[in-house]
Amino acid sequence: MSAEQELLTLLARRYSVGPKYLAPPGPNAEQWAQAAALAFRAPDHGGLRPFRFVVVGDEQRSALAELFAAG
Repeated sequence: MSAEQELLTLLARRYSVGPKYLAPPGPNAEQWAQAAALAFRAPDHGGLRPFRFVVVGDEQRSALAELFAAG
């Protein structure tokens, strides 16, 4: 399989997971930096840049859950 075909196969398997299905461990700082660098290379036809990542740490998760439940 060529590198191009392998990449397309990997992209075809990609899917999103809703927030309630996320579980630890989350990405570390190096992985976040790599994700941001890759995101900056993606096309932005909707003119949505700058975008942002919101990182919720372990110690903040309960407080965020309470806000969602109250909302």
